[in-house]
Amino acid sequence: IMLDLVLASGDRIGLNYAYMNLAQLTSDGVLTLEFTSARVIITGRGLLTLYNNILTHHAYRIEASATPFDDNSSEVWVKSLVVEEKE
Repeated sequence: IMLDLVLASGDRIGLNYAYMNLAQLTSDGVLTLEFTSARVIITGRGLLTLYNNILTHHAYRIEASATPFDDNSSEVWVKSLVVEEKE
C-alpha cells in the first residue's frame, strides 16, 4: 500500500507504507513521517485525525491545500506538505 502525497504545486509522490519507520505528531501541531528515503513534514488543522488514519493505514492520500486559507469545510486541512529526500 502506498501513500499518495499531493503537493500544492500539483506534483504527486507515492511512498510505500512498508518503508515508514516513524509517525510523530507534536504538541505544536507538526506531523512528521519518516520513510527510509524521505521525511514528510505536514502542518495544518485536524492532524490528530490524519495521524490516527496513518497509524491504521487508512490514509491513502494527503493533499496540501491549494490556498493558504482554511474555510473549515473539511475535518482535516493541510496547510503545508514538505517532502525532503534523504541521501
